[in-house]
Amino acid sequence: MPVNKKRVVYLFGAGASQAEASLADDRVNLLMSQIKDGILRKITDANLRGIEEIRNELAGENVDVEQLISLYESSGNKRHKRFSQILKHYFREEIQEQIGQLDKDGRFYPKLYSALIDMHEIEEYDEKLTGILTINYEDLIERAILRIKEGVNYSLGLSIIGNPLMRISKDGIPLLKLHGSFNWKKEFPVSIREGLKNDDDILWIPPGVEKETESYPFNVIWGRAKELLDCDILRIIGCSLSRNDWHLVSLLYTTQKLNRSRREYTIEVINLPISDEEETLRIWGEEDIRKKYPHLRIRHVYELEEVREFVSKSTGAEITKIDDKTVRNFLAKTNVFEIWLRAKAENIKSRNIPTVTPKNIFNSYVREE
Repeated sequence: MPVNKKRVVYLFGAGASQAEASLADDRVNLLMSQIKDGILRKITDANLRGIEEIRNELAGENVDVEQLISLYESSGNKRHKRFSQILKHYFREEIQEQIGQLDKDGRFYPKLYSALIDMHEIEEYDEKLTGILTINYEDLIERAILRIKEGVNYSLGLSIIGNPLMRISKDGIPLLKLHGSFNWKKEFPVSIREGLKNDDDILWIPPGVEKETESYPFNVIWGRAKELLDCDILRIIGCSLSRNDWHLVSLLYTTQKLNRSRREYTIEVINLPISDEEETLRIWGEEDIRKKYPHLRIRHVYELEEVREFVSKSTGAEITKIDDKTVRNFLAKTNVFEIWLRAKAENIKSRNIPTVTPKNIFNSYVREE
C-alpha cells in the first residue's frame, strides 16, 4: 500500500450527470442549455396569463436561465418576483422528469460514478478519496455511493422518512451537496423524503447569481467544504465554473491559496474541450475557465499525461509527437468523463497495480466494451 497517498476531492456539476445519463439514454438532457427548452415547453403548456415576457426571453438564443432568474429577482418588481418563482418551479420539474426517464423501473444505477468511487477502493492505488462536492440536486451520486459503502455521509444530521433504499452513515466519504437536494425537506432536523412537490418544502438553493449560503444547513455544508479542500488534487467534472457560481469560485480560490498545508492544490478540469473542427461542441464552456480565472491553478483534461497516453494509443499517434489540438479534437467527440475514467484504468494497469476491490465494480466497468 502506498505510504503517502494523494488526497483527492471531486466536484461534480450537471455535465457529470449528463455524461452518466447519456450512457443509458441520450434523450435525457440535464445541461442548463437544454433544460431551458423544457422549461419553455412547460410554461407554454401551462397557458399562464401575463407571462409573455418569460416566453420571449426563453425563446431567445444563448439564454442563461440562472442569470434571468437573478435579473427578475433583483428588479424589485412584484411581477418579476412571480416570474422568478415560475422559472424555479419548472426548472425543478424538468430536471426531475429527465432523471425519471432514467429510472422507470427503479433499478437504474450510475456506471461512471460507481466505477470512479470503486477505483479509489483499490488498496495499492496512490490516491485517497477524501470528499465529494456536488452542485447537482438529483441523487445519482448517492446511488453510486450506496453500491459501495454502507451509507451516505452528508456531514449533517439528516433523518430518512419513507425511503427504504437510502442509508446514512457518519463514516465513509463525505458528500457535500452545496446547493441542497430535491429530496431534502425544509425542516429541522432536515429529513430526506421522496416525492416532495411543494416548492416551499424543498431545501435547495435554486439557480441564480445570488446564492444564499449563510443559513443552516448551507453554512455547515460550505464550512465543511473549506475543510475538505485541504487536499492535493481537486477534480472538477462537468462543471464550467460559470460566473453564476461566484461563491464556488471564491471558495476554490480561498482554499487553493489558504489551507493547513500552506501548499496550493492542483485543479484538474475534466470537461468537454472545444474542438477546432466543431464550434457547436461548446457545451460546458470549459476551455475558457483558465482565461476567466487566471489566478486558479488549473490543468485541463487534454493536458493530463494518462489522457494523452490513452489518446495516443487510440489514434495511433506517437506520444512524443501528440499535441493539444489532437487530444482536444479526439475528446470533443466523446463522453469525456468516460474516456478520462478509462484512461485512468489504463494507467493503473500499466503500473501493474492489482485492481481488485471488495465490490469489484471498477474491474467490471473497465472490462466492458
